[in-house]
Amino acid sequence: MKKALIPILFAFLPFLTGCPGKVSTPQPKPDTLPPITQTGANTLGCLINGKAWLPTYGSSYPVTMEHNMGLFSLGTHRQIYNVANQLIVNNGFGWSIYPVRDTGLYFVKNGYSAIGAGTILEAGFIDDLQKKSYVSNDADSLKNWIHVTRWDTVKFVASGNFNFFFTSPDHSDTIKITNGRFDYKFN
Repeated sequence: MKKALIPILFAFLPFLTGCPGKVSTPQPKPDTLPPITQTGANTLGCLINGKAWLPTYGSSYPVTMEHNMGLFSLGTHRQIYNVANQLIVNNGFGWSIYPVRDTGLYFVKNGYSAIGAGTILEAGFIDDLQKKSYVSNDADSLKNWIHVTRWDTVKFVASGNFNFFFTSPDHSDTIKITNGRFDYKFN
């Protein structure tokens, strides 16, 4: 009886551990952005310094999106390996906005967090290989925005566009994120 249970447990192991056997997310071509949709297609993409940037769709959690008591958070990452299986790209970005209860345009300033006033607007970019972190550039605060175009708390779908100008703390380096789009189901 115990020997018969072992193959059954291995068959269900991907479901028990949360690691999918196949990622059902549509995978756009590496140099193109996914289309702008509002259907919960589980897509995200943008241009970073003019080049197409997509999350690593082969990983278990390329994008995490949550909505909890008005706090809307998104985090995404990208990992690329060369032919020798060495990690050559490991970066990502994310944001937190509070409160979000409907569609709208949200401008993000450098770590702006007025909890007493009930507002949180922050975003950041991290490049783990270069050991650099970037924050939204206050000088370009009108260029740092998230436009939520669909906010469906019945079907749990959030869609929209985003744009960020990040700078290193010493202002020696910048990251420009443009033409961003997301269409994800959230928790």
